[in-house]
Amino acid sequence: MTFRVPTKTANSSGRGTTAATHPGAGNRDTLARTEVTRVLSSDRRRTLLEHLLDAGTALDVHTLIGWLADDEHEPTVETSIHQLRQRVHVSLRRTHLPLLEEYGLLVYNQTEELVVPTWRLDLYESVLESDEQS
Repeated sequence: MTFRVPTKTANSSGRGTTAATHPGAGNRDTLARTEVTRVLSSDRRRTLLEHLLDAGTALDVHTLIGWLADDEHEPTVETSIHQLRQRVHVSLRRTHLPLLEEYGLLVYNQTEELVVPTWRLDLYESVLESDEQS
């Protein structure tokens, strides 16, 4: 099963044109179920994508870390916010950002510590919104 969404060009969305390199990344206007399942299987990735969609522009990695840690922080748990931020940072750098970059949803500039959304991220907006309403 695939999800059909309107085609967006790099110029109309204002985002970069990095092509998806993963074989499951699909073409310009569809998302394969396997891709959606893989990308959205993590709550942290889902939240990261929602923040990138809301911002609509490049974000500093440390800003994303702060937002994700704040979203996940539970005052009753014995993990400090500092420890949680460290865990989020490690998981973003080692797992989530590389996977999302592999699927062409963002470009992660490690040197400048920037995350830049691509036009493919727009394809996920309707999927994320429909999941929120479910």
